[in-house]
Amino acid sequence: MSMKRVLILLGFALFSVLMFAQNKFYLSVKDIYIHRGDSLSKVVLEKRTKNQLMLTPGGDYKISASSPSTCKRIKGRYFAIEIDGNLYLNCRKLRFNRFRFGTCYAPAMWVKDKIYFSALPIGSAAASITSATNYNMGDVGRAIASSSLLTERVYYFIDPITYKVEFVSRDVMSELLIDQPDLRAEYLSSHSELANVTGKYLKILAGVDQ
Repeated sequence: MSMKRVLILLGFALFSVLMFAQNKFYLSVKDIYIHRGDSLSKVVLEKRTKNQLMLTPGGDYKISASSPSTCKRIKGRYFAIEIDGNLYLNCRKLRFNRFRFGTCYAPAMWVKDKIYFSALPIGSAAASITSATNYNMGDVGRAIASSSLLTERVYYFIDPITYKVEFVSRDVMSELLIDQPDLRAEYLSSHSELANVTGKYLKILAGVDQ
């Protein structure tokens, strides 16, 4: 094979990889469901520390860019961003029981025909995993039972018809596993609705490697 042909094939392969890994942004949840995203320039994905989560409640990831105008759109305009095939939802755009999820971005994934994401336990989700009754913690924390929950995570999904955010409760997860009796029994024996448990079974359903 000639050197020219090798270079052409390598260039094509590199182009294919770049196209496949192209970053995208979505302006609404509807855009995600109909797969209508626009290309996005290079961004930086940063996992937030526990201290950062305690100081500024919100999603597990901060997304930024070198351009101030792009950063502004990332914070306040984009509903979601897809980076290397992974989806992240803007917590500022999400509501559950009329409560906000804080700042930054929450990791999301497709399971069957719905979008699932892990985020702060708020509203009835917080009440479901704790017996505490003190919710006086500000705009985000109003629905959080205790400060320890600022670093806890549960799963939610976005209904593809109503676009409402719903909590992945024990009953919801049990129904999702109805066709997997062994997994369903294993899940129910865990007696937990936290993301480290629920996420394990959602990823199995989604076909994501553990």
